[in-house]
Amino acid sequence: MAALAEYAHSDGHIIYTEKDFHELQIGKQELELALGVPITPCYMDDVIESLQAGQFNADLIITTFFCESRLRDAGINCPLIPLRITPPMEQLLNFALIPRHTQITLAAISRHIRNRIVKTYPNIVKDFPNFRIYTLNEILTDPKLIKHTQILLTFKQTYRDNEELFQHIPKIVTYNRFHDEEGLNQIRSLI
Repeated sequence: MAALAEYAHSDGHIIYTEKDFHELQIGKQELELALGVPITPCYMDDVIESLQAGQFNADLIITTFFCESRLRDAGINCPLIPLRITPPMEQLLNFALIPRHTQITLAAISRHIRNRIVKTYPNIVKDFPNFRIYTLNEILTDPKLIKHTQILLTFKQTYRDNEELFQHIPKIVTYNRFHDEEGLNQIRSLI
């Protein structure tokens, strides 16, 4: 966390803000790869606090549509571009073509994301009795959790960082944090 705070005070003027540490890290990595410029990650609450104190300085803020309204309500004084995040799970897998008892595992980067997925997709969880959502830390602590997985869903970066751990899984579906080429192009035009 200290490294993140130190990096947030560096010379970068493009800020990516989120509520969750893991989402910040994944988003920062993806944005830097997609845009080719340094991105400063900063917690949304810290950005709002700096805005309210009149001490916020950035040329551009990038966030998600989920966080946009809180930032706008705080009185943003620079361009703000919200990006659409991962597409709905139904676009990642065609569940209608998958046998009901298939062992499907989603490797989430945090408990926050795991809980959001459970709330957002109760029908998938209910309709697929072998659909499991584990955090990456849970899988790293106990790799047997994914021993019988037939299909794995996870972020591209999570897969790249843990490729050896997942090598026995027959089908792996990876995806980016952001699913918004139009928004990324808008950012490119500003930078």
